[in-house]
Amino acid sequence: MLLIIKRNGKEKLRLTDAKIHANGSIWHRGIPMIDGQARPEKATEIKAAMHAREWDKIPAESFAHLGKNPSGLEVLDGDKLKDERRAAAEAAITPAQRERGEIEELFYSAEARMNAADDDNTMDYYRLLGQAESRLKVWKTKYPVAARREEATKLKEYAAEKRSRADGALLYDADGALDKAAQQQRHDKFIAEAEAAEAEAKKMQVTK
Repeated sequence: MLLIIKRNGKEKLRLTDAKIHANGSIWHRGIPMIDGQARPEKATEIKAAMHAREWDKIPAESFAHLGKNPSGLEVLDGDKLKDERRAAAEAAITPAQRERGEIEELFYSAEARMNAADDDNTMDYYRLLGQAESRLKVWKTKYPVAARREEATKLKEYAAEKRSRADGALLYDADGALDKAAQQQRHDKFIAEAEAAEAEAKKMQVTK
C-alpha cells in the first residue's frame, strides 16, 4: 500500500508497502507511524519507547491513522488517489477524443502490419488503412469542432518546424554553396511558410 504523508498541505513523505492494523494504526516494516505533533510533551518518552520497540508505552493518540489526524497530519491512500485520478482523467475524455484515439489505433495497427514479415501483411495493411481512413472521414463530419482544432494544432506544429528551419538557414550551410543572400532567401521562405500556416491555424481557432 502506498501512503502519501502531508503536513500543512505539503507532501512530506511517501511510504510503500505500508500496512494498516485492525486498530487503524499504520505500520511500515514492523515500525508504527507516529504523529510527532500529536503529543509533543511526550516526545522524549515516545522516542525512548520507539527505540526500545515498546509500542504499548506509546500514547494511542500518537499513532498516525489514515485521513486527517487531530494535529493536522494527513495520511492519504496513494493507490486510491491514483485510481481516482485515473478515473477522473478517463471521465474528462470527450466522446470525440475517445473515438479519435480508436481511429489512431487503427492507423498504428495498419503500419505494424505493413512492417510485418508474414504473407498477409500487405493485405491486412490496406484493409486496416481503409477502415481508419473511412472512420476518420466520418469523424471529421461528426465532430467538426474537434476536427478543426486538430488541424489547427497540426498547422501550428508545421509552422514551428518551419521557424526552426528558418533559424538554421542563417547559421548552417552543409557544403558552403550558399552565400549570405541565398541563406537569407531560404530563411525568408521558411518564415513566409510558417506565417501562412499560423494564419490558417488562427482561422480555425474555435471556442466551443
